[in-house]
Amino acid sequence: MQRARIGFQSQLMRYVSIKVEYGARVNALEDAYVDAKLHPAFNVRLGQFQVPFLRTYLFSDSKLAFIDRVVYTPQAQERDALRFLGARDIGFVFNGRVPFMQGPNAPTLSYWAGMYLGKGINQSSNFNDAYMYTARVQLDALGVPDGADAQSDLARNTTPRVSVGGGVYSNSDDRKIWNRGFTADAEFRYQGLYAEGSFVWFKDSASAGLGSALGYGDFCTGAPGLTPQIATGGSAQIGYTLPALLTGEHQSVEVLARFDQVNPESPCNVNTGHCAFFGGGTNTPGYVPPPTYSDTDNPPSRYRVTAGLNFYPNNKQQLRLSLNYMLNRETENVVQSGTTYVGVKNDIIWLQMTAGL
Repeated sequence: MQRARIGFQSQLMRYVSIKVEYGARVNALEDAYVDAKLHPAFNVRLGQFQVPFLRTYLFSDSKLAFIDRVVYTPQAQERDALRFLGARDIGFVFNGRVPFMQGPNAPTLSYWAGMYLGKGINQSSNFNDAYMYTARVQLDALGVPDGADAQSDLARNTTPRVSVGGGVYSNSDDRKIWNRGFTADAEFRYQGLYAEGSFVWFKDSASAGLGSALGYGDFCTGAPGLTPQIATGGSAQIGYTLPALLTGEHQSVEVLARFDQVNPESPCNVNTGHCAFFGGGTNTPGYVPPPTYSDTDNPPSRYRVTAGLNFYPNNKQQLRLSLNYMLNRETENVVQSGTTYVGVKNDIIWLQMTAGL
């Protein structure tokens, strides 16, 4: 079982609500937060929740297009990639949605700006007195789409909907490394067609300049011999919900495909200090090959191609039967005790029922 959760939500008063969700499979608290919805343009959330930096974390698990998230996020049943991009943290976030005019097709700007402990899920001790900061904006250029909280166009928007978004991130991790970077993404929805693309970029090093101003200077000194690194990831996916005349009025079938990749650690040149935008390769001075397949700090770079089929028996996003085929390729070899092991090449067929009640 990939995930099983139980929880509740309650409206405490006109502007205040709470949500608590427990993960039965992982035996841990997932969400636990209070929402103060003061105005559509200004709300506050406090507690433990999904960090609204990456677009993928703005979709709940039951409303993802595929059965898992993009490969550059830490995966519950896969190896860590960009390990510091965990889904949940403890903190607070200001958020809101501001339309530029009236009407369903009005351009609308959504924003999120938050501060967190930065230590991950269910970690309430901030042992280094440094915090994680994220900010994100998203522009729905042709109006907010129907079904905006789902990673599909099961809602069949009759007007084309285009969204572009981006965010910035800064944190000090438990390896005494300053992680800072940005993300950019775009979406398109129309008549059952859903397409999106995403990109993330990070530089990981000891604290300096802005990092010291944010309070990382005393802790983020870096491990001995630390070489500044560049980490990147990206994805592109497309899905299409077949017309009702092919599937029936109260059922839907969606076909979809995705390409995603991650390069967790690409060195800057230790001789010149130069960092290329995408980092260096195997011939760059300072390059360190992955020591194991499952190393959490320097896992192998890899890409993945996924094709899928979703069947919705009642046209509800949270109830579906999914069939996914994944082709995985690691593009870096592992070097352990002087022996080189070729990057893993495998494929997976995954059948899953998703139900949210």
